[in-house]
Amino acid sequence: MSAMSAIFFPVKDISPNMPPWWTTVHLLRLWTLPNDQDHSRVVCVQMVFIDSEGSKIEGSISQDVVRMKRLVLAEGHKYDLQRAVVVPNEGQVRTTRHPFKLVFDMYSSIVLVERFPLITYGLSNMVGLMTSISCERNYIKLDKHVKAVFLELTNPTGKTECVLYDNHVDDILHFLRHHGSVTPIIVVQFARIASSGVVAFGESAIEGCGNITRLLFNPFILEVFEMKK
Repeated sequence: MSAMSAIFFPVKDISPNMPPWWTTVHLLRLWTLPNDQDHSRVVCVQMVFIDSEGSKIEGSISQDVVRMKRLVLAEGHKYDLQRAVVVPNEGQVRTTRHPFKLVFDMYSSIVLVERFPLITYGLSNMVGLMTSISCERNYIKLDKHVKAVFLELTNPTGKTECVLYDNHVDDILHFLRHHGSVTPIIVVQFARIASSGVVAFGESAIEGCGNITRLLFNPFILEVFEMKK
């Protein structure tokens, strides 16, 4: 079935039991989930899509399907989506407020429409000047030992604590080792409200969420330029 014989729906209207449908979106965020026993093996690709109305929806596709369909997936690119399975958006980690999410199988269609970067900085959870940082700590999270640092990020609206784990700890310490003379303005994307019991400086915090969260250091965007004035 082609997109021409299906009905176009905006992302906000996608739900189960719809007639044959298609939609056009940009791939806003892409990350992988490793195998529990072998972290070098990717089992699933997770995505967040956004349409022209600003509505977002999460999607997932197994690495086997990506390989068999020879899909080229890249953040910023524009795609037509069709025949995805629509399921409830449940679980402890939800990247969008949409009540449903998409699961792509061998019968689904993800067609590249345009290749170009999408500017996503305005969709960040937080932009702030790093005014405090803790030393690296060991922390128990979901019964696992992880390393963590606590940042205080300051912007014109106030101060917010940001808790980072594992790979993001490595990212910020690497930046500080190589750019120690520059106080970073950090853009945090796809963070979440921190779990209770992890706050170090204040009464509330955001925290990194595995491969979903992205950090940008002193990017060339308007919010950072305004803060440097």
